[in-house]
Amino acid sequence: MRNGEKETMNAALLVAHGTSNPAGREEFVHLAELFQRQEPKRIVEYGFLEKTQPDILSAIGRCAEQGAQNIAAIPCFLGAGKHAALDIPGELNKSRTLYPGLEFRCGEPIPLHPKIIELCRLRIEEAERKAGEEARSETLLLVLGGGSLRKEGNADVFALTRILMESMDFGGAETGFLASVSPSMAQILEHAPRLGLRRILVFPYLLFHGVLFNRARTIIRCFAEKTGTKTILSEPLNAHPLLCEALRQIHREILSIPD
Repeated sequence: MRNGEKETMNAALLVAHGTSNPAGREEFVHLAELFQRQEPKRIVEYGFLEKTQPDILSAIGRCAEQGAQNIAAIPCFLGAGKHAALDIPGELNKSRTLYPGLEFRCGEPIPLHPKIIELCRLRIEEAERKAGEEARSETLLLVLGGGSLRKEGNADVFALTRILMESMDFGGAETGFLASVSPSMAQILEHAPRLGLRRILVFPYLLFHGVLFNRARTIIRCFAEKTGTKTILSEPLNAHPLLCEALRQIHREILSIPD
Protein backbone atom coordinates (compact mmCIF):
# COMPACT_ATOMS: atom_id res chain seq x y z
CA MET A 1 0.00 0.00 0.00
CA ARG A 2 1.81 3.04 -1.21
CA ASN A 3 -0.14 6.21 -1.88
CA GLY A 4 1.87 8.81 -3.74
CA GLU A 5 5.54 9.59 -3.50
CA LYS A 6 7.26 8.71 -0.23
CA GLU A 7 9.57 11.30 1.26
CA THR A 8 11.23 8.89 3.67
CA MET A 9 12.43 5.33 3.60
CA ASN A 10 10.82 4.45 6.92
CA ALA A 11 8.16 1.76 6.95
CA ALA A 12 5.41 1.04 9.46
CA LEU A 13 4.57 -2.66 9.71
CA LEU A 14 1.30 -3.46 11.47
CA VAL A 15 1.35 -6.98 12.90
CA ALA A 16 -1.71 -8.95 14.02
CA HIS A 17 -2.19 -12.49 15.29
CA GLY A 18 -4.21 -13.72 12.35
CA THR A 19 -7.64 -15.30 12.20
CA SER A 20 -9.60 -17.83 10.19
CA ASN A 21 -12.53 -15.40 10.35
CA PRO A 22 -12.72 -13.47 7.04
CA ALA A 23 -14.44 -10.49 8.68
CA GLY A 24 -11.68 -10.16 11.28
CA ARG A 25 -9.03 -10.22 8.57
CA GLU A 26 -10.79 -7.55 6.53
CA GLU A 27 -11.18 -5.36 9.61
CA PHE A 28 -7.44 -5.45 10.19
CA VAL A 29 -6.74 -4.67 6.54
CA HIS A 30 -9.11 -1.70 6.83
CA LEU A 31 -7.19 -0.52 9.90
CA ALA A 32 -3.95 -0.64 7.91
CA GLU A 33 -5.63 1.40 5.18
CA LEU A 34 -6.73 3.99 7.74
CA PHE A 35 -3.15 4.16 9.02
CA GLN A 36 -1.86 4.67 5.49
CA ARG A 37 -4.30 7.52 4.86
CA GLN A 38 -3.12 9.24 8.04
CA GLU A 39 0.54 8.59 7.19
CA PRO A 40 0.59 9.27 3.41
CA LYS A 41 4.36 9.84 3.33
CA ARG A 42 5.12 6.55 5.03
CA ILE A 43 5.46 3.04 3.64
CA VAL A 44 2.72 1.07 5.41
CA GLU A 45 2.36 -2.70 5.27
CA TYR A 46 0.67 -5.36 7.38
CA GLY A 47 1.30 -9.00 8.23
CA PHE A 48 -0.01 -11.85 10.38
CA LEU A 49 1.73 -14.23 12.75
CA GLU A 50 -0.40 -17.20 11.73
CA LYS A 51 -3.60 -18.52 10.12
CA THR A 52 -3.75 -16.07 7.23
CA GLN A 53 -1.66 -14.23 4.70
CA PRO A 54 0.44 -12.22 4.24
CA ASP A 55 2.85 -13.44 6.90
CA ILE A 56 5.36 -11.09 8.48
CA LEU A 57 8.28 -12.12 6.27
CA SER A 58 6.21 -11.44 3.14
CA ALA A 59 5.17 -8.05 4.47
CA ILE A 60 8.79 -7.17 5.23
CA GLY A 61 9.70 -8.20 1.69
CA ARG A 62 7.14 -5.75 0.34
CA CYS A 63 8.62 -3.00 2.50
CA ALA A 64 12.10 -3.78 1.14
CA GLU A 65 10.81 -3.74 -2.46
CA GLN A 66 9.53 -0.21 -1.87
CA GLY A 67 12.94 0.94 -0.71
CA ALA A 68 12.47 0.85 3.06
CA GLN A 69 15.63 1.25 5.09
CA ASN A 70 14.01 1.17 8.53
CA ILE A 71 11.04 -0.93 9.55
CA ALA A 72 9.06 -0.19 12.71
CA ALA A 73 6.90 -3.15 13.71
CA ILE A 74 3.71 -2.17 15.54
CA PRO A 75 2.16 -5.07 17.51
CA CYS A 76 -1.61 -4.86 17.15
CA PHE A 77 -2.32 -6.62 20.44
CA LEU A 78 -4.15 -5.39 23.53
CA GLY A 79 -1.78 -5.86 26.45
CA ALA A 80 1.48 -7.70 26.93
CA GLY A 81 1.67 -11.35 25.97
CA LYS A 82 3.75 -14.01 24.30
CA HIS A 83 3.07 -12.85 20.76
CA ALA A 84 4.26 -9.30 21.32
CA ALA A 85 7.11 -10.25 23.67
CA LEU A 86 8.53 -13.25 21.80
CA ASP A 87 6.90 -14.13 18.49
CA ILE A 88 7.15 -10.78 16.72
CA PRO A 89 10.78 -10.13 17.82
CA GLY A 90 11.55 -13.70 16.68
CA GLU A 91 10.19 -12.97 13.20
CA LEU A 92 12.17 -9.74 13.06
CA ASN A 93 15.36 -11.63 13.97
CA LYS A 94 14.77 -13.99 11.03
CA SER A 95 14.32 -10.97 8.80
CA ARG A 96 17.62 -9.43 9.90
CA THR A 97 19.36 -12.42 8.38
CA LEU A 98 17.40 -12.15 5.13
CA TYR A 99 17.70 -8.36 4.90
CA PRO A 100 21.00 -7.38 6.55
CA GLY A 101 20.77 -3.85 5.15
CA LEU A 102 17.51 -3.07 6.95
CA GLU A 103 17.13 -1.71 10.47
CA PHE A 104 14.31 -3.21 12.52
CA ARG A 105 12.57 -1.80 15.58
CA CYS A 106 9.60 -3.11 17.49
CA GLY A 107 7.06 -1.18 19.55
CA GLU A 108 5.06 -2.14 22.60
CA PRO A 109 1.53 -3.62 22.49
CA ILE A 110 -1.39 -1.20 22.49
CA PRO A 111 -1.66 0.42 25.94
CA LEU A 112 -4.68 1.93 27.67
CA HIS A 113 -4.19 5.05 25.60
CA PRO A 114 -6.79 7.82 26.12
CA LYS A 115 -7.96 7.25 22.54
CA ILE A 116 -8.52 3.57 23.30
CA ILE A 117 -10.58 4.39 26.39
CA GLU A 118 -12.60 6.88 24.33
CA LEU A 119 -13.26 4.19 21.73
CA CYS A 120 -14.34 1.72 24.44
CA ARG A 121 -16.92 4.22 25.68
CA LEU A 122 -18.10 4.80 22.12
CA ARG A 123 -18.69 1.08 21.52
CA ILE A 124 -20.56 0.73 24.81
CA GLU A 125 -22.78 3.73 24.01
CA GLU A 126 -23.51 2.28 20.56
CA ALA A 127 -24.63 -0.99 22.17
CA GLU A 128 -26.84 0.91 24.63
CA ARG A 129 -28.58 2.84 21.84
CA LYS A 130 -29.14 -0.33 19.84
CA ALA A 131 -30.58 -2.22 22.82
CA GLY A 132 -32.95 0.52 23.93
CA GLU A 133 -33.30 2.61 27.04
CA GLU A 134 -32.29 1.19 30.41
CA ALA A 135 -30.74 3.08 33.29
CA ARG A 136 -27.04 2.42 33.71
CA SER A 137 -27.70 2.18 37.43
CA GLU A 138 -29.67 -0.98 36.60
CA THR A 139 -26.98 -2.38 34.28
CA LEU A 140 -24.01 -4.63 35.04
CA LEU A 141 -21.01 -3.93 32.83
CA LEU A 142 -18.95 -7.04 32.08
CA VAL A 143 -15.60 -6.25 30.48
CA LEU A 144 -14.08 -9.26 28.73
CA GLY A 145 -10.41 -9.70 27.94
CA GLY A 146 -9.01 -12.33 25.64
CA GLY A 147 -6.91 -13.77 28.47
CA SER A 148 -3.12 -14.10 28.72
CA LEU A 149 -0.95 -16.51 30.70
CA ARG A 150 1.23 -13.49 31.47
CA LYS A 151 -0.27 -11.59 34.39
CA GLU A 152 0.85 -8.25 32.98
CA GLY A 153 -1.16 -9.05 29.87
CA ASN A 154 -4.40 -9.01 31.88
CA ALA A 155 -3.71 -5.93 34.00
CA ASP A 156 -5.12 -3.48 31.45
CA VAL A 157 -8.46 -5.31 31.39
CA PHE A 158 -8.93 -4.89 35.14
CA ALA A 159 -7.81 -1.25 34.91
CA LEU A 160 -10.21 -0.61 32.03
CA THR A 161 -13.13 -2.04 34.01
CA ARG A 162 -12.39 0.35 36.87
CA ILE A 163 -12.06 3.35 34.54
CA LEU A 164 -15.34 2.60 32.74
CA MET A 165 -17.20 1.91 35.98
CA GLU A 166 -16.06 5.19 37.52
CA SER A 167 -16.67 7.31 34.43
CA MET A 168 -19.93 5.80 33.15
CA ASP A 169 -21.83 5.13 36.41
CA PHE A 170 -22.94 1.55 35.85
CA GLY A 171 -24.76 -0.26 38.64
CA GLY A 172 -21.89 -2.71 38.83
CA ALA A 173 -18.87 -3.86 36.87
CA GLU A 174 -17.03 -7.17 36.56
CA THR A 175 -13.96 -8.39 34.68
CA GLY A 176 -13.82 -11.76 32.95
CA PHE A 177 -11.75 -13.55 30.33
CA LEU A 178 -12.52 -15.66 27.30
CA ALA A 179 -9.50 -17.97 27.44
CA SER A 180 -6.56 -19.16 29.55
CA VAL A 181 -7.27 -17.47 32.89
CA SER A 182 -9.91 -16.93 35.57
CA PRO A 183 -12.40 -15.55 36.20
CA SER A 184 -13.93 -16.85 33.01
CA MET A 185 -16.89 -15.23 31.32
CA ALA A 186 -19.05 -18.20 32.35
CA GLN A 187 -18.00 -17.85 36.00
CA ILE A 188 -18.97 -14.18 36.06
CA LEU A 189 -22.32 -14.80 34.40
CA GLU A 190 -23.10 -17.60 36.83
CA HIS A 191 -23.27 -15.23 39.78
CA ALA A 192 -24.38 -12.11 37.87
CA PRO A 193 -28.16 -12.61 38.38
CA ARG A 194 -27.66 -12.56 42.15
CA LEU A 195 -26.50 -8.93 41.90
CA GLY A 196 -30.12 -7.90 41.26
CA LEU A 197 -29.49 -5.70 38.22
CA ARG A 198 -31.94 -5.72 35.34
CA ARG A 199 -29.52 -5.90 32.43
CA ILE A 200 -25.99 -7.05 31.58
CA LEU A 201 -23.91 -5.23 28.98
CA VAL A 202 -20.92 -7.26 27.82
CA PHE A 203 -18.03 -5.30 26.37
CA PRO A 204 -15.42 -7.49 24.63
CA TYR A 205 -12.07 -5.72 24.93
CA LEU A 206 -10.94 -7.22 21.64
CA LEU A 207 -9.61 -5.61 18.50
CA PHE A 208 -11.67 -7.46 15.89
CA HIS A 209 -14.32 -10.08 15.26
CA GLY A 210 -13.06 -13.63 15.37
CA VAL A 211 -13.06 -16.85 17.39
CA LEU A 212 -13.13 -15.13 20.80
CA PHE A 213 -15.93 -12.75 19.86
CA ASN A 214 -17.99 -15.64 18.49
CA ARG A 215 -17.38 -17.55 21.72
CA ALA A 216 -18.68 -14.62 23.75
CA ARG A 217 -21.78 -14.35 21.56
CA THR A 218 -22.55 -18.07 21.96
CA ILE A 219 -22.14 -17.97 25.74
CA ILE A 220 -24.40 -14.92 25.98
CA ARG A 221 -27.12 -16.52 23.88
CA CYS A 222 -27.12 -19.66 26.04
CA PHE A 223 -27.08 -17.61 29.24
CA ALA A 224 -29.99 -15.40 28.15
CA GLU A 225 -32.07 -18.40 27.10
CA LYS A 226 -31.39 -20.17 30.40
CA THR A 227 -31.93 -17.27 32.80
CA GLY A 228 -34.13 -14.81 30.90
CA THR A 229 -31.70 -12.03 31.81
CA LYS A 230 -31.52 -9.23 29.26
CA THR A 231 -27.94 -9.39 28.00
CA ILE A 232 -26.41 -7.34 25.22
CA LEU A 233 -23.06 -7.64 23.50
CA SER A 234 -21.06 -4.64 22.33
CA GLU A 235 -18.95 -4.67 19.20
CA PRO A 236 -15.16 -5.00 19.59
CA LEU A 237 -12.94 -1.95 18.98
CA ASN A 238 -12.63 -2.66 15.25
CA ALA A 239 -10.99 -0.39 12.67
CA HIS A 240 -11.60 3.19 13.79
CA PRO A 241 -9.68 6.48 13.61
CA LEU A 242 -9.30 6.47 17.42
CA LEU A 243 -7.57 3.08 17.32
CA CYS A 244 -5.48 4.27 14.40
CA GLU A 245 -4.33 7.32 16.38
CA ALA A 246 -3.21 5.09 19.25
CA LEU A 247 -1.15 3.04 16.79
CA ARG A 248 0.35 6.19 15.32
CA GLN A 249 1.40 7.20 18.83
CA ILE A 250 3.21 3.86 19.22
CA HIS A 251 4.84 4.45 15.84
CA ARG A 252 6.06 7.90 16.88
CA GLU A 253 7.51 6.42 20.06
CA ILE A 254 9.39 3.75 18.08
CA LEU A 255 10.92 6.44 15.86
CA SER A 256 11.40 8.88 18.78
CA ILE A 257 9.30 11.49 17.02
CA PRO A 258 7.86 14.13 19.40
CA ASP A 259 4.10 14.75 19.39
